Amino acid sequence: MKANLAGMEWEVCGPAPGALRTSRITINLGERRASLTEDAYNAAGKPDAVVLLYSAEHKTIGLRPVPASDPMSVLLSHSKGRTTGHQLSSGGLVRRMKSDGYTGSISVPLQWHPDGLLWGDLTMATKFQRKSQAKGGVV
Repeated sequence: MKANLAGMEWEVCGPAPGALRTSRITINLGERRASLTEDAYNAAGKPDAVVLLYSAEHKTIGLRPVPASDPMSVLLSHSKGRTTGHQLSSGGLVRRMKSDGYTGSISVPLQWHPDGLLWGDLTMATKFQRKSQAKGGVV
């Protein structure tokens, strides 16, 4: 897309797909934990629980809000010491993702789907390695 400003023609450079300002889920495969951004939590209707969904064929994940009484539900908890973010145990999802070769930690942009779920395209995921803090100090 082009824009004309200040007498010059500019190429408009939007954010990278899945930029951090969007609804996201970050999955730490080593710890089998996931974290939802506040935007994702709000987009899902502030649920107490979700069902985690995975499609290896389509390289997508999904989170469907459900009542906490649903036998397949995973409860969401608020991050300790933080004002935003919601944590969930994701062992079943992680097992399936690891079997397909996913490692480390990944951050996946999510969007609301008319079928009533947050879904994310794993091909748009950002992969990163968390660095553990040094223990002790400089010797």
